[in-house]
Amino acid sequence: MSTLKRYPQRFRPGDRQHGFTLLETLIAGVLVIMTMTAVGRMGTSALAGSSNYAERRKIEADIETHIQLIQQADSLLTYERIPTAQQSSACLTPAIYLAKVLEGNGQIHSGDNWLSTTSSSDTSTRYFPEIDSPTNPKITSITFIPDNDKDIVEVIYLFQAPEDNIATEYRRLELNPNFQSRCPAY
Repeated sequence: MSTLKRYPQRFRPGDRQHGFTLLETLIAGVLVIMTMTAVGRMGTSALAGSSNYAERRKIEADIETHIQLIQQADSLLTYERIPTAQQSSACLTPAIYLAKVLEGNGQIHSGDNWLSTTSSSDTSTRYFPEIDSPTNPKITSITFIPDNDKDIVEVIYLFQAPEDNIATEYRRLELNPNFQSRCPAY
């Protein structure tokens, strides 16, 4: 038996090799790792964005529901339901009157001086069912700001945004008092 048949032939410099070198394998591995890292980061940011979007939709839905209740309350506050003793003063300052009723959650005392902040011992009038405040803890405040020059009430909702790069946001609703259209001209 000859030695050439027992041992495989060694490659000569002119022969073609089959397979990859160690350097080619390392470069391919690094490229695969970089690609998988980028895909992983995109997936993670998509999940975080989806969570923020879901939280934002919950906040917006609570605010929209409350806005609908405020608009319903405004439509229930008609001129005919305002006590006769308060009709003329309510018509002179409709925005202030509407803001006061909304702040009182549909209830206002029946005394002649409805603008006072002290409660009166006389009976109170309820114009609409009590409106529950939004349950979302991210909604920090709801304010009613009357602007009698424009005869509107601004309802401003402040809330903490779910995104990290936004601190506080607000939504604003402008209401024109419904009962004002029935007020006599002064």
